[in-house]
Amino acid sequence: MIRAFIFDCWNTVFYGDSPFHRFINTLGIEENLEFKERFERCFFTRKINSIEEIIREFLEKEGIPYNTALLHKLAESFIIKDIHIFKDAELGIKELRKRGYKTAVLSNTSCQSYESLKERFKLKQLFDVIILSCNVGFLKPEKRIFEIALEELGCSANEAVMVGDSLEEDIRGAESVGMKAILIDRENKRPDVKNRVQSITELTGIIANL
Repeated sequence: MIRAFIFDCWNTVFYGDSPFHRFINTLGIEENLEFKERFERCFFTRKINSIEEIIREFLEKEGIPYNTALLHKLAESFIIKDIHIFKDAELGIKELRKRGYKTAVLSNTSCQSYESLKERFKLKQLFDVIILSCNVGFLKPEKRIFEIALEELGCSANEAVMVGDSLEEDIRGAESVGMKAILIDRENKRPDVKNRVQSITELTGIIANL
């Protein structure tokens, strides 16, 4: 029996500025998957007291020259000013909670970016549990971050469903621990994926088939 739904954060429930894209745009470099992985591992898996100190450390490892002005500008990348919630996400999650389902958000993010989100939205009205990679030290799709979410919810893997927009991080990550997973595909780009919805409001109508 399904008791809980776990949601990816960015591009599933919320949308807006991406710290990574702001970071590379400030540096004037093109997006690179390996660079992104190193970026997330550095900034999204630990609590950071001084963001500029960690930026300096990261740039030195990458061999990227910097000055004080650049450090200040890069630090601003982590302060998300343009944040919005998908209307279908807000409506759908609130309806699930009305029906007695537990909800959680599971995010690869920095604590600095999360603070921007928390200041804008009353997250406790949407989620019973909030799991951040910067707090637990693991990134999706690593198994451990999903296991922590299940432990916090008090659910077994077959009692929770993961909902996210990334096949690799959200769907395959959840399936690796035995959870069911649903792709949120608002633009109908992945008709080949069996378990998918175009709106989070659709979840209440498919629960019986999960």
